[in-house]
Amino acid sequence: DAARRSVDVRAQGGDLDPLDEQAFRVILGNGARDAFDLRRESQRVVERYGPGLGEQLLVARRLCEAGAAFVTVEWAAGRRYGWDNHRGVFDFLRTNLPILDRAVAAFVDDVAQRGLAERVLLVVLGEMGRTPRVNANAGRDHWPQVMFVLLAGGGLKMGQVIGRSSSKGEFAQDHRFIAGDLLATLYHVLGIDPSLQFLNAGGRPVPILGDGRPIEGLV
Repeated sequence: DAARRSVDVRAQGGDLDPLDEQAFRVILGNGARDAFDLRRESQRVVERYGPGLGEQLLVARRLCEAGAAFVTVEWAAGRRYGWDNHRGVFDFLRTNLPILDRAVAAFVDDVAQRGLAERVLLVVLGEMGRTPRVNANAGRDHWPQVMFVLLAGGGLKMGQVIGRSSSKGEFAQDHRFIAGDLLATLYHVLGIDPSLQFLNAGGRPVPILGDGRPIEGLV
């Protein structure tokens, strides 16, 4: 309620541009507030997603239905450094991969059954790849040479693997993609022109994407 009053005052003073107004309408509207209330969801669906990450992905689906254009879900699996497994990687994965698998599978199936797969894209990724070799602490360190991203929905062409690494995951062997290619693909799904530029405080144009193009085979 306090946030609403603050927004009303700013709006009356002309402090909100159209994008701000749109964002506040989504955040403060009844649709978003209801989206966070999982009591409005059937218990069968809630149980299908599971607790923790499952609840987060279910809320994400409900936020998309309420009008949110972009939802970020961060899941550290209850650890300070999350998936940054420099030690004990196998114990961590044995515990958390089943949770990830259950929640992601439930989301993909649920979105498809609701007829939303053409407009809702799920992107599952971390910040970088991990070393092919396990270190002395039974962990894997940072490895920017190769990594994977899981995409589901968004009207993209599904059911395929694009790109290939060496047999031990050391480096990319074909279809070498950069982060800009992934971003260009996401902009394509969102209907955003990747050549768009904004002016910074000094009046200089800043492109939203320095390099990259939509991934051929997906779009």
